[in-house]
Amino acid sequence: MLEETLSFSYRPTFSSDATFFFADALDPADLIKHLQIYADTLKKSLEQIKRHEAETMTYIPEESKLMASIIFNHHLDHFHSEYTWTMDTLHTLQA
Repeated sequence: MLEETLSFSYRPTFSSDATFFFADALDPADLIKHLQIYADTLKKSLEQIKRHEAETMTYIPEESKLMASIIFNHHLDHFHSEYTWTMDTLHTLQA
């Protein structure tokens, strides 16, 4: 069963794509407001993950720290990318 997890794949889907495709049907101010809320949520999540990593890593045995670090970095990278995209989108819409 664990071997099945070795079939790495990355197929993200973004329901927000529909939001932007049909954005002409939305109030631009409302879109910006919701993107700002999303950015704030992502920023808080990044801070929480970093806090959790700092707290957790002190309790993880030395022989497991490398893999734990890889897992934390994976989550941080995804959240950071989404935060960057959100901020870039906000700046584009506000220009």
